[in-house]
Amino acid sequence: KRVDLVFETSPQIISLQKSLCDAQNIGSVVVDLATYSDEVSSDTVKYYADENLQNEINSPIPIANNQTIYTTATNISGCTSVSTITFTLTNYTLIDSSALEICKNENTIGNFNLSDKRNELAVELNVSPSQVIFFSNLNDAQNNANPIGLNFSNASNLLEIYATIISENACKTYYKIPLIENFYPTINLENEYYKCKNTALALTLNQEYETIEWSNGQTTRTIEI
Repeated sequence: KRVDLVFETSPQIISLQKSLCDAQNIGSVVVDLATYSDEVSSDTVKYYADENLQNEINSPIPIANNQTIYTTATNISGCTSVSTITFTLTNYTLIDSSALEICKNENTIGNFNLSDKRNELAVELNVSPSQVIFFSNLNDAQNNANPIGLNFSNASNLLEIYATIISENACKTYYKIPLIENFYPTINLENEYYKCKNTALALTLNQEYETIEWSNGQTTRTIEI
């Protein structure tokens, strides 16, 4: 007798890491795990308190710091995949923002204009730009101390600054903004050159550059004038 075997594909399932706001520092946060189902899988998702998948969770539960919840995803063919959600409790949220980048001369202080970054964060947070404030470190941001102005001179050679908004929320959101200071290229040419009539003078830059453009439009390292 012939037997046809059909192999079904296991459902796709995602492992998650979630940060929860424990504003009062009580050590747990009540969570409705069903809110993560769409992130875990497009198939039927169930939640369990143990890795043996014996204690199913069907209602909101208190989640502790570093707690792991086990998830399963089952497709219409009955195939099941297993994954986890790991939770971390914090009293704030820290988000990496895009870097601010400037060019400057060597051995000078980098000056950053924070206006565009303020407007960018205001749009992202749907607030007025005047509500966005900047700080030189996370501790100052958390304590709302020593805000820095929109024209920021990086005298301490900071690698990042922080931003947040004026808010009464218990769990605030902070943005870490990297600072990148690039140096203007050094061009070693004399202020004046002399040449005889009807002769050519060659000028050569002393190093390679990504792009070169002379005032006459030439783009090579060496030109003749």
